[in-house]
Amino acid sequence: MTILRANTIAGTGTTFGPLLDGNLEFNSQNYIILPKGTSSQEGVLRNTADVVGTGGTYYDNLVLAMPFNAATGLTDVSSRNRNPAAYGNVAISTAQSKYYGSSAYFDGTSNAGYLTLDDGNLGSGDFTVELWAYLISRNSTYPCFVSNYTTFTTGSFSFFAGHNVNPTKYSIFLNGSPTGIYSSNNIIYNSWVHLAVVRSGSNITIYVNGTSDGTGTSSATLNGVGSKYWIGASGDTPPNTYLNGYLQDLRIYKGLAKYTANFTPPDRIAEVGVGFKTGQLRYNTDSNKVELYDGNQWTEVQSSRPDLNGGARGLFGGGQPTQTNNIEYVNISSTGNALDFGDLIAGARNVPGSCASSTRGIWGGGITTDPASTNTIQYITISSTGNSQDFGDLTREHSGLSGCSSSTRGLFMGSADPAGTNIIDYITISSVGNAVDYGDLLTAKRYAASCSSTTRALNAGGNAGGSSFNTIEFVTISTIGNTQDFGDLSLARGNFTSCSNSTRGIFAGGGPTNNIIDFVLIASSGNAIKFGDLTVGRTYLSSCSSTIRGVFAGGYTPTNQNIIDYITILTQGNAVDFGDLIAPRLTQAGCSNAHGGL
Repeated sequence: MTILRANTIAGTGTTFGPLLDGNLEFNSQNYIILPKGTSSQEGVLRNTADVVGTGGTYYDNLVLAMPFNAATGLTDVSSRNRNPAAYGNVAISTAQSKYYGSSAYFDGTSNAGYLTLDDGNLGSGDFTVELWAYLISRNSTYPCFVSNYTTFTTGSFSFFAGHNVNPTKYSIFLNGSPTGIYSSNNIIYNSWVHLAVVRSGSNITIYVNGTSDGTGTSSATLNGVGSKYWIGASGDTPPNTYLNGYLQDLRIYKGLAKYTANFTPPDRIAEVGVGFKTGQLRYNTDSNKVELYDGNQWTEVQSSRPDLNGGARGLFGGGQPTQTNNIEYVNISSTGNALDFGDLIAGARNVPGSCASSTRGIWGGGITTDPASTNTIQYITISSTGNSQDFGDLTREHSGLSGCSSSTRGLFMGSADPAGTNIIDYITISSVGNAVDYGDLLTAKRYAASCSSTTRALNAGGNAGGSSFNTIEFVTISTIGNTQDFGDLSLARGNFTSCSNSTRGIFAGGGPTNNIIDFVLIASSGNAIKFGDLTVGRTYLSSCSSTIRGVFAGGYTPTNQNIIDYITILTQGNAVDFGDLIAPRLTQAGCSNAHGGL
């Protein structure tokens, strides 16, 4: 990621990293550009050679950078910008610090805290793991700084502060091998110590305060087991691996042996100063979007939209009772009743899946005459009104599937067959044609809910064989392959709905007739958090969204409903009344031209 830097509030932007095309002018007196380089902002990654290399030469190798201070909390300030899932009592503390007046405290008890982060893949090449540690005591069997596994087996990596095999030494265990690499000198307690583990070729070195203190060899591919980094514990038996002490400036470089000889321990990875401020802007060249800091997280600034005769438009198509082919629409930024858009020309259907780009709305599958399902895909041009047109076919007949999309690719996930399938199909939204196999869900299911950011698709909940699920799975939309575990909903459920902006995924309603609204941060794995409640608890509802609002329509209470209600996605609280559908509906599928995947 490259972040645009403006040296004054009203000034010409300069860059750290690749030059953007042309200069960008910022004349607002309310916003400044948050640097991703030298600045006076606490928590901002420094662009010094010891952090990113001379001229930023290994900026992209830095896959994790966690200062652990009051401004950044337990978050990652590298270009990956990940937010970990925190467990137990891990917290920022002012009792000890190396640099910032605060650090992360792990209390080492049965309720000890630990963190998990996506993508524990160190690969088969060079890497560097380094941190500052202030250890208090060894009060677990295998106190662990960092690991990347839930089962100690092939692909695993762990860095211990006194493994039970050699409890007075720092140690590394790799790839499921019971033979460790140990430091020569004993573990240092009650003092800040810089520790680094470096693989250069097949040579692995433990450095203590910049001095080589233990060596071994391994060329194993360390892709992790469970797709996570565990910090302050290992993933197989956390209670026996809790760390007791403080950590500062944890960083992981992938593809880089940063140290190959003794060295002077580096300075801090983040600047010290006033911290992130609400209203600051940055330019993210991973997504080519301007982002605004809202006081809690970075959210995309929508700079342009097609002319849609009133703004972002949400559509609801198909459904029942008595399978309908009706399409209706609302203007998401206003309130009011839904209006007639046109018809699905390939026939009435219920429980289809839907997705959209900024110009096209897509519906796929659905029940045509119970229990018969269809494989047809249809599309409409969102900015107009009228009947749908033929797009192509799904890989098979489906109903009870869920859909989501980026600006270019649409995904259809799961289906009723009749108990549930794990199928994922995809289409290129701008080109008519048949769907192609994408991969598989972790769980065969039906009546799940899906949403997306510009890069990730989430699939949550669903049911099969009389059981409902609380699991959330994800894929990277631009690739193909199977889903990975993301976390859990607050409640196992199916027959519910999901929508999103570019940062938050929202899950609402579901069986039997609950009113729960949950949310997750799409960029970082973890469990859902309570958002609020629907105006009326219901199942078989549909939804759509803009960058600001999530809108929920129809459903079953146990009577068919024409309710439309909405939330403001970046807040938390209960939904409020929006208007009414043309008629009571359930099992529709919703989409919009302004959702989080665009």
